[in-house]
Amino acid sequence: MTFDLLRVRKPSVQRKIKMLLSVTSQCLASAKRSIKKIEKKIKKIEKIEKKIEKIEKKIEKIEKKIEKKIGKSRRNKPIVFVFFLFWTLVWLISIVDVYWSIKLGSDLRSSELNPLGCWLIDLDNGSVALFMATKMCGTMFVLTVCPLLFWHNSKIGYAVQCALAAVMCGVFYYLHWG
Repeated sequence: MTFDLLRVRKPSVQRKIKMLLSVTSQCLASAKRSIKKIEKKIKKIEKIEKKIEKIEKKIEKIEKKIEKKIGKSRRNKPIVFVFFLFWTLVWLISIVDVYWSIKLGSDLRSSELNPLGCWLIDLDNGSVALFMATKMCGTMFVLTVCPLLFWHNSKIGYAVQCALAAVMCGVFYYLHWG
């Protein structure tokens, strides 16, 4: 470009050309700086994309674990059904037990074999209200904990629920035929 500048003889045109060259070089320098900033941002984006890929791989692993657990729970549908059948059985027997306890009312103290129950009846001046409230709180606690235990570890939860159902069936048998 300088050889073209030498051909122009008018000083005013030369100044304009120099000024244009100066502005052009400033624009080029600014463009180079902008390109460098963009390249840095592209590198940051590439790093973020790599992190996203790692996170996606972790999510895929977690999804596979969940699918395996869901697959196991689908195979255990009969166990889940039996668990909640026993859970319902415990609930129903508890209701029958409370019904008969309230129905017998004042005579319950003489026939109650549970020493804690006798103590609660005595504590409440012969009324079964405190005993029934305590019994229902305990039943609700157990009926809440058993499904949580089953959800956390199905084998242990199932075993506990089966044992509880067996005990409650024994209580029911004793109350009606014992």
